[in-house]
Amino acid sequence: MSDESYITRFESSLKKHTDINDFFRNAGGYTIIAQTLGRYYILDDYELRPNMYIMVSSPPRMGRRGDLFHYVDIVKNSCFDQFHNAGLSPENRAKKNLEITAHSLDGGSPQGLIDDINQFRDGTNGSVAIQSEEFGKRLEGILNNEGYMSRMDSILCKAYNGQFDYESFSNRQGGARILHPGYYFNIFGGLQKIGKYITNTHFSDIGLGRRFNIRAVDGFYLRDNTIKQPLLGRKVSDLIVSLNKIGGEIGERMKQVDKEFNDNNKKLIVLTYTDEVRDYVNRLDAELDKMAKENDTNPYYLFKQGEADQILKHAMNRCISYKRTEIIMDDIKEAERLTGCGMEDLKEILESTLLPEMEKKRKQNLSAMVRYFKQGKTRREVQQSMYAYGVTNKKPEREFDHLIEELLEQKKIQLIDKGGGKYKVL
Repeated sequence: MSDESYITRFESSLKKHTDINDFFRNAGGYTIIAQTLGRYYILDDYELRPNMYIMVSSPPRMGRRGDLFHYVDIVKNSCFDQFHNAGLSPENRAKKNLEITAHSLDGGSPQGLIDDINQFRDGTNGSVAIQSEEFGKRLEGILNNEGYMSRMDSILCKAYNGQFDYESFSNRQGGARILHPGYYFNIFGGLQKIGKYITNTHFSDIGLGRRFNIRAVDGFYLRDNTIKQPLLGRKVSDLIVSLNKIGGEIGERMKQVDKEFNDNNKKLIVLTYTDEVRDYVNRLDAELDKMAKENDTNPYYLFKQGEADQILKHAMNRCISYKRTEIIMDDIKEAERLTGCGMEDLKEILESTLLPEMEKKRKQNLSAMVRYFKQGKTRREVQQSMYAYGVTNKKPEREFDHLIEELLEQKKIQLIDKGGGKYKVL
């Protein structure tokens, strides 16, 4: 058996036969470990699980997202087939195959999701996943609490940590649902350009946005330019054989870990870390928290606030993939590289979502000022009233002065008494 990790072998197989970019190849590898072996592990004292909400984002028909999901499925199905089916009778094999499908639920209503988690958690060590290569519209509905997706954001936030949840639904919807602690939940979703679905509000008001590990690519980085995937004549069979082999070995490893788990009274296997890892991650987390507080209206920094958790989850899965139980600095450094890879592109995407919000707020501020001037208030009185809107006149921004100048330029108001600060609404 190779000394390489399962993740590295998956990436190498795809790199040899496809032009899927390394950013997506890597996302697939980590998804596989998180959804298979990851269910048995927990981080010492922090009680963090290695489950992940990974989103791969690229323009339509450009990132080979569909191919990636297909290859991930091949490995997972081979893994679960080896884990569940080897040596079973045909009757039990059919029964176990029903469990395999549970690992790639394509999502649905909040009630259905809770029911699916409760139904499939027994016999799979509490592990269930949503996997969908076209997750964009569903994500948009979740984040905006639209229609039947209402309350899904709250459920997914709690599911991320395997927490208790009670949701009350009408009798027509089947009544109340309860999620009991201890389940293990992953999401692997594909979507078009991330800015099409996520806005600033989703990162400041909804914690779900910060739980995503977003792999967004655009332009030059869409595909691996070191290889051009031919349209015809590829040796796809060689790739399938390689992926099935990797999946089968992960399935065998799952059997070993499952035995250890059951022999230890079903206690999760604890991942530890070195003192160097502890000090480094604590320092990084404090720095990220400080940046988020200093830039609390910027979705990029709000997203980065959860980066320490994302780094730890990556490090946990890398450690598991190498069959170790102690996280070392190599795991942290690689995890930090991955979460930081493409961050500049992601920063541009996320900050672009801030512009419509800023424009909306600016228009609201201008309307409020016109309304106050119409009431006969002076400039000083209007400035005091605008404090409630978060508008100040501190240097160097001088936001209030700029808004006054804009109203004058738009001929919305006219200065009639400079000394008294009186303006006429036109």
